[in-house]
Amino acid sequence: MYSDINPEDERALYTARLEKIEEQLGAVLKELSELEAKRRKLIDQRKAFQTLLSDYDDTEPEIEENTVIKTHSKMITTAPREIAYEVLKEHSPADMHYRDLAEEVLKRGGHLPGSDPGALLNSLLTSDKSKRFVRPYRRGCYALREDYPDLERSVGERQI
Repeated sequence: MYSDINPEDERALYTARLEKIEEQLGAVLKELSELEAKRRKLIDQRKAFQTLLSDYDDTEPEIEENTVIKTHSKMITTAPREIAYEVLKEHSPADMHYRDLAEEVLKRGGHLPGSDPGALLNSLLTSDKSKRFVRPYRRGCYALREDYPDLERSVGERQI
């Protein structure tokens, strides 16, 4: 390339340029990795807020994964509140801690995005408009209202 430079100097120039390019490429890859992590975090946050907002719209959240799975015998939903209801119905009349309940919801294909699925499920249960869930006796434990009809307050109601 350089006609007036000896081959050893030319090789050193190419090597130095290659090192600069590799350094720039490394910086771009690092930045790209950081942006991808930020993108994934924002997607999780968006899904969490869509799930929370579904309470106000009486609709299911817009989740990119399939939210309904069809089988030969029944429809299985991935709506976490519905799965929690099914789990508590199976454990009826026993109550269940919200972290254990969240773990079971996730095992059954429920979608609880974010860093703390238990906290999100806790929020979903306390904001349930149909008041199907109650905290019978222990803090953090949930059961179905139909199993405890004599309880005066539903989950999420404030004491006055």
